Amino acid sequence: FPNNRGGEVRISFCKAAAGNYELAVSDNGAGLTAASEERASKSLGMRIINILARQLDGSIEREPGSGARFVLRFPAKSD
Repeated sequence: FPNNRGGEVRISFCKAAAGNYELAVSDNGAGLTAASEERASKSLGMRIINILARQLDGSIEREPGSGARFVLRFPAKSD
């Protein structure tokens, strides 16, 4: 967070519509610029998240707004 400002990171997990699950991670930082978003998309962390999304038959999305917010959505599996 800029200028040693305290920040907040939020993590939520819920059962969403149509039997899907949603894992959201967000913060109240400065957000991502186009350049930083491109760098982040090539990072090891984003690669791991994309692999996880594929393994869960889900998707990962960057949602607009202040700060950064990423949402992983995936279907519930029946046993």
